[in-house]
Amino acid sequence: MFASPISFKAFLLVSALAVPNAALAQTGSASGQDQGAQVEMIGDIVVTAQRRSERLRDVPLTISAQNAEMLLNAGVSNLRELGVAVPGLNFTTNGTFAQPTIRGVQTTVSQAGADSPVAIYVDGLYQSNQLGNLFDLPDIERVEVLKGPQGTLFGRNATAGAVVIHTRDPEFKTSGYVEATGARYISKEANDSNAFGVRGFLTTPLSDTLAVSVSGFYEHVDGYLNNLVTGEGTGRINKWDLRGKVLWQPSSVTRLIFTASYGKRRDDAAAATTPLNGNSSARFYPDAIVPNGPYDVASELAHGVSPARDSHLMLSLRTEFEIEGAGTLSTTTGYTRTNARTTADVEAAYSPSCLAAFGCILYDLGYPSRTWQHEMIFASEPFGPVSFTTGLFLYHDRAFQISNINPPLRPDGSIDRSVFSPVYIEGRIRTQALAAFGEANLQVTDRLKLIGGVRYSWEEKEGMGRFAPTGDLFRYPTTGVPSWTSWTPRFSVLFEATPEINLYATYSKGFKSGVLDATALTDDVADPENLSSIEAGLKFAKSGLRFNLSAFHYDYKNLQQQFFNGQRTILANAANAKLYGLEFDGNVVLGGGLDLSVSGSWLPHAKFKDFVGATAFALPNSAFGMPQIVIDASDSRMLKAPKFTGTVALHWAGTIGGGEADVNLNAYYSSKLDWDLLRRVQTKEYVLLNASIGYRPAGGPLRFEVYGKNLTDVQYIGGTVLAANADAVVYAPPRQIGLRGRYEF
Repeated sequence: MFASPISFKAFLLVSALAVPNAALAQTGSASGQDQGAQVEMIGDIVVTAQRRSERLRDVPLTISAQNAEMLLNAGVSNLRELGVAVPGLNFTTNGTFAQPTIRGVQTTVSQAGADSPVAIYVDGLYQSNQLGNLFDLPDIERVEVLKGPQGTLFGRNATAGAVVIHTRDPEFKTSGYVEATGARYISKEANDSNAFGVRGFLTTPLSDTLAVSVSGFYEHVDGYLNNLVTGEGTGRINKWDLRGKVLWQPSSVTRLIFTASYGKRRDDAAAATTPLNGNSSARFYPDAIVPNGPYDVASELAHGVSPARDSHLMLSLRTEFEIEGAGTLSTTTGYTRTNARTTADVEAAYSPSCLAAFGCILYDLGYPSRTWQHEMIFASEPFGPVSFTTGLFLYHDRAFQISNINPPLRPDGSIDRSVFSPVYIEGRIRTQALAAFGEANLQVTDRLKLIGGVRYSWEEKEGMGRFAPTGDLFRYPTTGVPSWTSWTPRFSVLFEATPEINLYATYSKGFKSGVLDATALTDDVADPENLSSIEAGLKFAKSGLRFNLSAFHYDYKNLQQQFFNGQRTILANAANAKLYGLEFDGNVVLGGGLDLSVSGSWLPHAKFKDFVGATAFALPNSAFGMPQIVIDASDSRMLKAPKFTGTVALHWAGTIGGGEADVNLNAYYSSKLDWDLLRRVQTKEYVLLNASIGYRPAGGPLRFEVYGKNLTDVQYIGGTVLAANADAVVYAPPRQIGLRGRYEF
């Protein structure tokens, strides 16, 4: 049985309360959220990638920092769209599992207890549940995307990098906004449908030391998919979220923030699969309806789609205390509860006879998780030429995976969960983790800084499971409870060549925890992944001009791989890889209210070095699926790793008719990327164009905007569910034209 987590949780609580009540230092803040991503002049963006507020150009890492206005101008409203503003980040999915890629580093593993190598943080809380990580960005202060292994300060599972999301905090003045959006999906391939949403934010003081804020959003989409079974539109989306914060600041050096958020999502489009080129085992049955075009779906399931449902609750307490003459001590303690469920129609087509013969498969998956975590950080003031950051991270997670294969359906196509299917698998994973880390800065001269740090990580994962709802639980793997340790260092050199130019070089290592087989409850164990990185770069900034350039080289070992052979998941460490490339971004003020931003990520080499036992599904297909074959994928390109992605953005702001006007154009390009080792399923190269025109009459509180997303109506693959039964793909949303009205106060 699972070891009791009570003592662990009690330790988290005691650790949080043992620290004096929160504080935000005026300098050296560990959070810096009051400063946001301010821009005093282009290039002076303030970030907290090193757990203290610093100018972006003074951090020897590749970082993309986007505040709320930048995201709005780029047409980004949720995590899946973030890649259009951050080249090198490709936010793909496996069904409804979020599987982002940074610089070609990603995962194919999607099961309970398995984490992404792109670590996602919301207000300091690590988000572990891949099935719940497709959330919106309604009350954003800023988003920082840290590229490369974050071996020391954001070290848990961040071999590819980290997406660090900061939401707005309460303020000691009353302000806020209310926003309403109405839109229509208009496409030659999709079902024309409507969408609308509302969102808002309010903050107000309750006293000289107490302030609160409330934010929330609701969005509804009728559905832009075509149900070939009924001939009607489908793919409805409903989602909402509420967040409340309480700020207590009893003195200038003490600050405490309590946050509570709750939200729900029903999404019939996120995993609505279509068999690419009609390749589905269902097509060999006489009653089959097999989709073949983008946005066409068919299934025995209700509404013809694979539904996704999730709800989440997050509670956190952030404390910060400035110790005069010493530094800032801060803690973040949080609890996250996610209940997620999805049903995958693996063959992506309609055929009751195929389903009855088990040639087609419905995979009903429940994926709840409960997470406690606590982090304590001390960021020092400079002591002569030396400053340092040190901390402790404690983590406890219980993840469940409840799988029903071909569950019974009601006449309307909904799943009857009161009757369990013949194939029932319940996997449970308990993860305990502890990390201690530290990093020191040595200012050798006025122009030369050295940074060195290390993180020690210990992880333990215990699996329990059963093959019947009332069966006895047993431990897996039968060989015992695995645990792993790792030391991940980082060393950096930062040199100020001129007042405008900083040069840097960084060596760092990343560690991604091991994975147990929660899908089939076997003795399969995928040991941790490790990534070593060397990066060098240049950061230039002066008034009106900013430019960053970096080159990187990765040695990626022990890649975790997951394949579904039509009967069970196969989990193993299967490959080593080498990657190298260049990234750049820049911004220039052209005058007359116009500025230009250009960024790109070039990945000429992202190849498996050693991948002899790779598994793939080969044509021809049959009534019982595609044959599984073993190939040598050594020296072949890694999956979901486009050679080039880039963005060009134009922004103009000026006065028209006594009011404030702005125009934004954002063009994103991606070269092709592969989803399977036989290169049969590909996202072809594409250009995504977003634009908006806004107007604020007489500089007042009202603002109106016309916007468009995917204006050229490009149909491109944004996710897959690949198995022996079908080349099942999910197309990204079609063209959307909308109106937005906003009232600020």
